[in-house]
Amino acid sequence: MEEEVERAKDFARTHKSQPNDSPLRQFVVTEANNAVRERRSVDSFVELITILCKDEDKTFADLDIDFPRLVVDALWVLDAERELYTDSTSGVDLPKLQRSLAQITNGSISTELCKTTLSTQLLADAGLINNKSFFDKRIIRMKTAMLYKQNKFNLTREETLGFSKLVGEIISNAFQADIRRSKDETANYDDLIQLVLRNISSLIGSFHLDPNRVLDMLLDVFMDQVKLNYKFFIQLLKKSPWVSARGDSDGDVDMNGTCCIHPLSKSPDQDATSPTALHYVSALLIKSGLMRLEDLLPYLGPSDEEWEQEMEQYRAELNATIDAFKPLAAFDGDLEDWANPGAKSLGEKISDEDQSTDTPPKKTSHDKMELCKALLSIGDIKNAEVLILKSEGICARFPEIATRIYRLCDAIMEPAYKLYMPPSILKRDEELAHRGELSALISNRRVLSKESGKIDTGVGTVFPDPDVELTFNIEEDNLYHPKKRNTKIKFFFGEWSDQLDKCTSHQQIVDKLIPTMRLAGYNNHLDARFTKRLMALGRALLTRETEIPGIKTQWINIAREFFLTAVSMSNCNPASSVLLWEFLDLLTLPERFSLYGYWHNDFYKKSLELKTLKTKTEKDTKGLVGKIGSLTVKPSGRQIGRLAHSNPTIVFEVILDSIQRMDNLALFIADACRYLQSLSYEVLTYQLIEKLTGSQGAGKMKKKKLKDDGVNNEDWLKALSVFSGLLFKKQSIDPTPIFTYLLCQLKDGLPNEETMVSTRKHESSWENLIILTEFITKMLGIEILGTTVTNYQVTATGCGPTVKAEAFQPLSADHRKASKRTLLRFKEALAKDNMAVQLVALIAQLRQRCIFDKRQERDRLNTNLLGSMYDSIHETFLQICEMLVTTFEGNEYSELMPSIEVFYKEYKLNMDVLMHILRPALRQAVVQYDAKDETKYDVHPALAPVTATIIETLPNNMFTAITAQFFTTFWQLSLYDISVPTEHYKAAIQKHRDAIAQSSQLSHREAAKAEAKAKDRIASIQAELEQHERDFDSTVARLKAEQKNWFRSTSNRASIIGDILQYCLHPRSVMSEADAVFCAKFVAMMHKLGVWNFSSLTLYDKIMSENVAIAISTFTDHETTIHAHFIEKVFQKMTDWHKNEDIYIRKAQGENLIGFQKVWTPQSGGQVISKDDLLSHADFGKVMYKWHSKTNAAVQQGLASGEAQQMRNSFLIMKQFSTFFPRMKAHGEALVAELQKIVSTEKRDNLKTLAISHLGQLEKNRPTWISNDNFMSISKPIDLSIKSKEASSVPDGTASPLPPPNRELLMPNSKTQSPRASPKHSNNSSSSRAPSPRRSGSHSRPQSPGRSNGKHTREPEIELPPKRVRNEDIAAADKEKEREKDRGRNRDRERERDRERDKDKDKERERERDKDRDSNKRTTESDSSSQVPNKRSKDAVEVDASNKRIRTTPSRSDQGGHRTPDAARSNTESGNDRKVARTQSDVSNSSSRPPRTNRDREREHPRPDRGPHPVPVREEKDNSRDRPNSQRDREKDRAPRDRPQPRERERERTAPNVRDRDRRRNDERDHRRRR
Repeated sequence: MEEEVERAKDFARTHKSQPNDSPLRQFVVTEANNAVRERRSVDSFVELITILCKDEDKTFADLDIDFPRLVVDALWVLDAERELYTDSTSGVDLPKLQRSLAQITNGSISTELCKTTLSTQLLADAGLINNKSFFDKRIIRMKTAMLYKQNKFNLTREETLGFSKLVGEIISNAFQADIRRSKDETANYDDLIQLVLRNISSLIGSFHLDPNRVLDMLLDVFMDQVKLNYKFFIQLLKKSPWVSARGDSDGDVDMNGTCCIHPLSKSPDQDATSPTALHYVSALLIKSGLMRLEDLLPYLGPSDEEWEQEMEQYRAELNATIDAFKPLAAFDGDLEDWANPGAKSLGEKISDEDQSTDTPPKKTSHDKMELCKALLSIGDIKNAEVLILKSEGICARFPEIATRIYRLCDAIMEPAYKLYMPPSILKRDEELAHRGELSALISNRRVLSKESGKIDTGVGTVFPDPDVELTFNIEEDNLYHPKKRNTKIKFFFGEWSDQLDKCTSHQQIVDKLIPTMRLAGYNNHLDARFTKRLMALGRALLTRETEIPGIKTQWINIAREFFLTAVSMSNCNPASSVLLWEFLDLLTLPERFSLYGYWHNDFYKKSLELKTLKTKTEKDTKGLVGKIGSLTVKPSGRQIGRLAHSNPTIVFEVILDSIQRMDNLALFIADACRYLQSLSYEVLTYQLIEKLTGSQGAGKMKKKKLKDDGVNNEDWLKALSVFSGLLFKKQSIDPTPIFTYLLCQLKDGLPNEETMVSTRKHESSWENLIILTEFITKMLGIEILGTTVTNYQVTATGCGPTVKAEAFQPLSADHRKASKRTLLRFKEALAKDNMAVQLVALIAQLRQRCIFDKRQERDRLNTNLLGSMYDSIHETFLQICEMLVTTFEGNEYSELMPSIEVFYKEYKLNMDVLMHILRPALRQAVVQYDAKDETKYDVHPALAPVTATIIETLPNNMFTAITAQFFTTFWQLSLYDISVPTEHYKAAIQKHRDAIAQSSQLSHREAAKAEAKAKDRIASIQAELEQHERDFDSTVARLKAEQKNWFRSTSNRASIIGDILQYCLHPRSVMSEADAVFCAKFVAMMHKLGVWNFSSLTLYDKIMSENVAIAISTFTDHETTIHAHFIEKVFQKMTDWHKNEDIYIRKAQGENLIGFQKVWTPQSGGQVISKDDLLSHADFGKVMYKWHSKTNAAVQQGLASGEAQQMRNSFLIMKQFSTFFPRMKAHGEALVAELQKIVSTEKRDNLKTLAISHLGQLEKNRPTWISNDNFMSISKPIDLSIKSKEASSVPDGTASPLPPPNRELLMPNSKTQSPRASPKHSNNSSSSRAPSPRRSGSHSRPQSPGRSNGKHTREPEIELPPKRVRNEDIAAADKEKEREKDRGRNRDRERERDRERDKDKDKERERERDKDRDSNKRTTESDSSSQVPNKRSKDAVEVDASNKRIRTTPSRSDQGGHRTPDAARSNTESGNDRKVARTQSDVSNSSSRPPRTNRDREREHPRPDRGPHPVPVREEKDNSRDRPNSQRDREKDRAPRDRPQPRERERERTAPNVRDRDRRRNDERDHRRRR
């Protein structure tokens, strides 16, 4: 029995939701059927029904279920079944049915309910009626009276008087109730209600009034007085005779009749809209229980079918909008039209414009919407929810419903808000609310005072209490009346929040508040105050994550569902995005990125309104991107920032896709992003990272990052990489996500998971290095120069910071260093979570393992791909090392880097790589120790721990010949420590001094600014030079003290030299250009110091004779270029010694230097060395010949191999050493033959082009080749200034360029090195020049100090020793010197004659100009009076035309006054040889001669030979109007007959004094123009 009772109560909970198929109704029918069919006893059924009807726990009463009615209905069904069938076929036992009915009615069900429902026969059989026939007659009379008999009411005086008295009675008592309410809001109306009901009953009886019409009149007065007396009327109706009491103890009532059905059931044609008061009265009756919503719904419009049609039309309009925006159709609307799509649909806009008929559209009655608004306004969520669920999409169609829902949600959340919010925030909210209230009141009084002309009586902040005006509009609640003074508007139903189920804990927020918010759909942007309070509550709860477990997950889901909607639909409101960012800032980066991913991929698919918003935003963003440019960056940036406030994912997706297609937008968009907020910046970072992965959206394949050649990156990846660098440089964005992404891409199977975040395998991680490369280039200005680095820049790396920065100054403004604030943020990101160490270690690991990745057979055999990949990774490694040194100061760098054990054992890095990384930290330790203690030790104390660690870490057999102290010292020192390039410092100082001298041409302010800047730079460079010299002296003193312990005396020189090459020189000489130069200078310093047990001759021989062939066959392009710098420096020093025996004796042999001993002893060092034991200069010439022969053989072998990599390496070596190699005819002829063979037979175009280029270079240097005997006999140089064509005819013994260097011995364990083949190096000369601090001439290209230019200048020449020079050579040289002196004297005499002729010409021109002025003046006067043509004009025109045709334009160097002396001398000499100078008599008689044609002039005076740059002849067209006025005036003043001939003008221009004069005149004219 108890189980059946519990089951019935469970069925009762779903009875209302399933009225047609109620489980409770089926349960009652089933049990009754079982009882009358003998399936259960009648007594048990009666007992069950009795228990359920009593309803002791009020289950049915709370759910508003009339259970006795259900029982009677079940018995009626069984009785009807019995009547339809016979007793045998129906199966219903009539006696049992009668007995059941009799027992049930005795204790549970009222007899009146059975009499109104069951048949009279069953009632008679059950004994409920005594006489069946009498009961039937009575029923017939009642039905006749009710249905067919008309009541006879007094239709004249009595009825009118009765209703008048009725209305007066109701209104007068309502007025009394209003008086009581105004005095006390909680007044009791019981006595007044009893009086009113008694009077109404008397009026009905006295005047025979219709009770239904009386109720109608009562409701009409209720609607009129609902604002003031709704409480009185509700209590009146509850106690009226129209309401029957239901239940024993509760006060729930039910309206009997159709109280509000009649007004609401009017046809839409009669009354399209219902009054607001009627809806509020209906809502109040429903909420008070006086009327059921189910009874009213059938009479509310629109019907379900009409509503469905309206929503289908609304959805069709939205879909049409989406389709219209997809092809970027023109639309002039604003985004706010789509942030609130329910206000007015696009279909309505179109219909307003396109409607051709004048008939106004038929209005549709929305009683359901109005009733729902009324229910929500008075706080009845339960009944409003029924309307919302029955009318799907009503909140989207009518946003005012959502506004009222959020108002109720705010009240529900209020207790939890006050509970969890900090007191300071609550106090601030109160202060702001009070301030806003006071401001509104003052504004209201001030405005109305101005309008009425009355003076405000309020003083300060003290104002009288405002009057109250009640309203139906909930949105005007607590606002001041716009037209009434000191009047505040209040909503009439002040108890709307009293019966709400409010939240008092965080769990109730999820259980109560969130379901209520879901009723409003995606419209929480409509209530900004509630959204702001909800986000603030979320922030407060997230700070208590430790106290409330699982709270973060709940609020992340709330943010997904509601916060993103509030921001996206906020119509570009920046405050909403700021509030969202304050909430998201408390989450971790992965959690935030997860939200951004949902926002971008899934959020806009939830509703048609969001899809329409997305399409509109895409259209607006594409329009802005199409207009952006250099002149529209700021306005376009502001518009982009405005759109990004609400929908950043859409905006940035469009922008990034545009950048991938048009890379020139990167710079403009990076500048335009300055107007974004923090949330937009991070969303942009997320979008950028997603695009960098190659993602094209859900369901699409990722883009390829490499082109089909497998070497170069795709253009879209380059564009995004450039944009990322520019963006993070120009804007305040945290670069941590970018670094994290790169770390995830670079992680490559580390054995220890504790050192890294993960251990994933990325076979193509090197493809993403372009992102890091461009990022560093744009942020810090550290560019990857590759093979384009010049010798000047290489040497500048060993200078101070200022000189180094100037040498590597980026040419592009985009590559210049970022601001200090940006660099500080960049620095903090690198220092966070040991990210800098992880980056450099991962790239170093990738460099070591890249060529061993598992790839396809095609890629594994492609040396071009492997070489390019290895070189790219190596360049990136050098770039990031330079980035860390530039970003972190000395102490910071030392604290950042881990120990050697961590790099060697945990990160598995090679020793050369980790020492390269740790070098700045080791140098900082040495500097700090030397600053405290200047004492010199055999082992530096700061390096002693490092040396001990190296001994423990590296194998023991490594230090059998060399010591760990030497290894540490070699890898710790840098180029700055062992050399002082004074010429670089002086050149930098001179450049700034020249800048000061040139600043005089600027304005005063600009000149002062430039001068101050240059002086600061000069002072800084001088200070750095002094400090550099002190550091150099300190390093030399330290090396002198340590050098005795570098090499073991028990080892032979071959072992020592082999270990030096294997562990020191070879790995460092291919690390970077600066390291290669360091290796060469360090070897020279060891020789100069006379290091014990060190044979420099053996080392040089190993480097220059045994390593070239191996280097050509195994090095990549970049390695070959770097290593060539090392060989070049060594070869240059050897060449200097070979050229001059005195230099050789002074530097190679020196004072007790043991490096060039011929006979080596184990205990070499520290003793007196005999000159006979050292290598003589003659023998050294033979050694040089050997090195040249070895180099020639290696290069020829590489060229003849036919393998592309070896041939490219050979070309790179020849290009690097074109100044030194080849020097002998035999070698040159052999190389020419080999190159000619390649040109004729090679089918690969790139190699064939290289061969043609080098063949031309060899042919150019052919005249400088000498024989083998002369090469080995060169001693002291002599000055031979002979042209190359003359040198070719001179016998052997003339000058020769420097020899090329050789290759270093390959490291035995360098199996990780792989060749690289890249065509990009084929046309780039490794001897390219850097910009010189000073320009020597207008067209001369600047050259690096200490480096000759074989292309534009002559090679340094050397001579054979005096004893081998032949007499005819000396005689030829003396004769050439005499001829040069004679030419100089002739030039001086010619200049004197030219000056005299010029003076005479000037005087003659002055006389002719005076005559012409007088003649022109007379001619002008005569023309103005008689209009007679000028007789002289024809002749003058002919003379002018002839002179213009022969006029020539001086060269650019002549105009600028920067003509070199060599060019002037060349032109003068050519003029003397042709002998075309005119005599003085010819010049004096030239004015009397008639004008001649150009051909006559050219025949008599041929044009001078201008060498390789002939002067162009000016055309006959008169361009005098295009020239400045001053120049035009000078040409007019010149007499055509006295114009000097071309030969004389050439002499005038080549004269030094005339050139100086013209230069000064031009400078003064330009200065006047600028002023």
